[in-house]
Amino acid sequence: MVYLFIKEVAETCDPDDVIIVTSSLTKDMTCDVDLYRANALRVLARIVDAAMLGAIERYVKQALVDSSGQVSSAALVSATHLFERNEESAAIVKRWISETTEATSSPNEMVQVRFIIV
Repeated sequence: MVYLFIKEVAETCDPDDVIIVTSSLTKDMTCDVDLYRANALRVLARIVDAAMLGAIERYVKQALVDSSGQVSSAALVSATHLFERNEESAAIVKRWISETTEATSSPNEMVQVRFIIV
């Protein structure tokens, strides 16, 4: 529930306040719980702009090649949303092509479907 709340409220907040939330969500990206990492990634993809995307790029790349189907699927969907946002974000997402192609070898069918969408 907290992730949904952050995603909805962040669009109306001051960009300086979003930085605080972003740092909290990046902390969740390093958590051991797959559900927290997937949800944090989904929210981050909705609230970051192109300037902040460079700061979380490492986490997204790690999530793309994660062994958890839930996390890598969330990363692929997030990459799709970021790609469609604007030209700057699309240029950053294009650099992740090697990580996204690794999704084809995932045993999880949902990850493979998300790869096709990307």
